[in-house]
Amino acid sequence: MLNCRQASVLVSQRLDRPLTLRERLDLHLHLLICVACRHFDRQMGLMHRVFGIGQPPAPPSQPLDPQVKARIAQHLDQALNAPESPEPAAKAGNPPPRPE
Repeated sequence: MLNCRQASVLVSQRLDRPLTLRERLDLHLHLLICVACRHFDRQMGLMHRVFGIGQPPAPPSQPLDPQVKARIAQHLDQALNAPESPEPAAKAGNPPPRPE
């Protein structure tokens, strides 16, 4: 029979590799009697699904047009090479800070 530490290791490993028959049976029996480990198992499964762990990233649905890429690069270059304004808050439409 597994203790909770051993069960938590198997719960984690189960997300990364197939467990042996013996490991699956031992884990199943432990999860039947241990509420805390059942909660941990559910939480690990949820995190695995939410964060998409173990799944390759989805490819973009459509490739970006080369002209669009060039325009984006041009705008970025202009923004990076532009002189900085001494008061960016005033430029954005926000009132200048009050002197104290």
